[in-house]
Order: sequence, then structure tokens, then C-alpha cells
Amino acid sequence: MPPEAAREDSGDLDRRRFGHPRHGGQDAQGKPPPPAFAPRVVLGVADDLDDGEDVLPARGVADGQIALLDGWSTGGGVCAQRRGVDLVGEEPSRRPANQEPVLEHRGFLTTAEYPRHIGPRLLVACALLALAGCGGSSSRESEPPAAGTTTAAAPTTTAEQTETDPLAGAGTNVVVAPSTAKATALLERVAIGHHEGYDRVVFQFRDAGLPGYRVEYVQPPLTEDGSGDPVDVAGNAFVVVRMEPASGFDLNSGEGDLVYKGPKRIPGSSAGATVVKEVVRTGDFEAVLSWAVGLDGKADFRVTTAASPSRLIVDFRNQ
Repeated sequence: MPPEAAREDSGDLDRRRFGHPRHGGQDAQGKPPPPAFAPRVVLGVADDLDDGEDVLPARGVADGQIALLDGWSTGGGVCAQRRGVDLVGEEPSRRPANQEPVLEHRGFLTTAEYPRHIGPRLLVACALLALAGCGGSSSRESEPPAAGTTTAAAPTTTAEQTETDPLAGAGTNVVVAPSTAKATALLERVAIGHHEGYDRVVFQFRDAGLPGYRVEYVQPPLTEDGSGDPVDVAGNAFVVVRMEPASGFDLNSGEGDLVYKGPKRIPGSSAGATVVKEVVRTGDFEAVLSWAVGLDGKADFRVTTAASPSRLIVDFRNQ
């Protein structure tokens, strides 16, 4: 089609005022043209058009004039560009308000040169940070304690420290106590027992209260009270328990009443004792009652008392 031939007017271009006439001209209604619009207007032309065909004329299309077409190609055709077409009297098309530009001013970030440019700097920075971290930790580890502070190690707990001593306060010294009974204390029972950590000898009385007592180590030979006859007691060390006023015989009952009816000699093996070898009565004379305890060897002892029934208890360490 020759460039001078006018295209057939579809009737829509006139109503929409698709383009402006050239400077100094008039539109189809004879009105003066509106002010020139600075941005260029580019028509979107299908990509499959041949640049050598259907070239738009420079004068206009029918009654609607098209002006400011500066997008002509070098071959005389219209440059096919896919951009927005601005209507007459409106501002150039812009991106939506909620569409922010993405890296328009930082185009260098998307180029192939950027990784090669920034890579060595990142490596140097990482190396400096690693060296700084190592230096800081070593300096903290090597710092001495501040002046005036005391560093104490946590206390260690051993089996000996945690084990409870069953005979706390035991020893080999003489133990003496006054009487708490209202009358002569009447012995009714003597017993031996074995426990973990100690052997026990118990003197049990019938009534409330206890006689006065004295518990101490003595040297052999042992003798009987009143007669002075020697008394044999098994063992290598000896403790005498002397109690008064006390007896195994009640003289206040007319002709008298035998209260203690047990043996006068009790072996420790009968109770499974390990340190107590034998318990022997060495005297019951004029309200003085004496018993000797033969031990395998000299050991710490502890004296305690109990009530209901009244008891005098002597424990000997067996470890």
C-alpha cells in the first residue's frame, strides 16, 4: 500500500481522539489542537507486520490525526514497541503505586562482575572476624582472677564423710551419773545385742528411775564385791559398770524377792556380738550392783539411758 493512501476510518478514532494533529493544523471538527504533549506516543503494532507494508502516512488517518510519531524505524516502518499508549489529555502511563522499583538503581548487583568484585572482600572480612573471635576467647581464658576475689573448689563428698557415725561422742573416759530412782533400783534383765557398728549391753530395771552409775575401764584381776574372790571374765580389755543403789533382790518384800532370775554369766557369742566377749556379774552387796564386760580389745564406748522400761545402755564400737 502506498504511503500516501489514507486508511479507512472506522469511526472510533474520531470519538476517542486517539492522536493529536501536527502543530498549526486543525482536527476534523475545526477546533484548534490541544497543547503539545511532551512524551512520545508509540503505537503497539503487531510483531508480524512487515516494516515495508502498511506504513502510516505522515498526515493522518481519516478525520483523526496522529502526530508525534517519532518511533519510525530506519526502513520507513513503525518501530514495533510493546509500551503503553497514552490517550489525549492524560498523563503518561506509570507503574501502579504499590509496585516498587526493584534494583533499578542497583543494576550492578545483577551483573556477572558483582560476585567477582565482592567475593574477595567477603573472604577477608570473614577471616578477620574469625581471628578476632579466637583472640577474644584466648584472652579471657588466660586472664587471672581479679584482685580481691577468692576461687574455691567445690567440696568433694566421700563415703567416709557421708557415713553417719553410730557412736558419735563415744570414748574411753569414765562416765558417771547420779541416781534418778526413788528407792533401790531393782534389776530384772541383762541383755547383749549386736548392731552395725557397735555391740550393746542393756541393764533393765523394774521400776521408774535409774540408779547412779559409774562406767570405766579397769585392770585385771577382777574380784567379787564383799568376798574379794577373783572372777574370771573372757576378753582382753575390761569395763566395769557399777550401779547404786541397785540390786537384783528385793529386800522390802518380807523374806525377800528374787527379781533378777537370769544368768550371772552371759557369753557375747550368744547374741552374735563381735567385740563383747562376755558379761559377768561381779557383785550384788549392800545395794551396790556390779557387772564386768570383757572385750576383745579396748574400744570406745557410749552410755545412754531410756525409760519405760528404765534402761542403762552401754554401746561398744565393733569396727
